[in-house]
Amino acid sequence: MWPFNRSDTRIDQAASTLNPFVSLALSGLEEQELRDQIRTRTLAECYIYGAIRYLASYDDMRTGSVGVLMENILVTHFGADGDEIRSSQMFFARLRNGGSEQLFMIEGASALRRWLVNGERTVGADLKSLLGQSG
Repeated sequence: MWPFNRSDTRIDQAASTLNPFVSLALSGLEEQELRDQIRTRTLAECYIYGAIRYLASYDDMRTGSVGVLMENILVTHFGADGDEIRSSQMFFARLRNGGSEQLFMIEGASALRRWLVNGERTVGADLKSLLGQSG
């Protein structure tokens, strides 16, 4: 018997991959902008959520792992509290196909793939550009 939970280890490994990616993605945005502009924050969360779902599916992680990783990102990078986390969870549970939210999720997944495979580091500029186009 291993002295650790394999699922927790996979989540920790995924988080260690995602945290630098998210930091880079958010580097083009002002903290105040994310706090004050709800639409900007929502779309940034969609971008990151898409990246998390991509990584979780690629690593064949359990379904609940996506929620754990998203919560970790919300707390670490957005300073989210319990109410904000629940609100975000409800938003993603109700999200339907189509619309700019899904586009941002697809772009986030694609950006993480390029970041991992090609070492592309334009994620922050890419997200900022996407946000500028959606506004």
